[in-house]
Amino acid sequence: MMVQSRIPPALAGVHNFICTHDVDEIHEFEEAFDPTPGLYGVLAEGPAQRAEIAQATTHQDQIASAMWRDYQNITGGMGEE
Repeated sequence: MMVQSRIPPALAGVHNFICTHDVDEIHEFEEAFDPTPGLYGVLAEGPAQRAEIAQATTHQDQIASAMWRDYQNITGGMGEE
């Protein structure tokens, strides 16, 4: 975890260094980046509908339950509320 917690600040530092010392190269990258439309899906128009919210909430609850079970298995149930 020590290394992982240092990655975001390091990336921010690299970004700032590039912005300061080679501003033109960043603009070249933005022009060259052209993802295939539809490859990553499409953005929704407007707010999420009730069915989408319910599906997302159910998925979130399933993930949280699985994480809690894994935590209980690792700690031997010592982390109970």
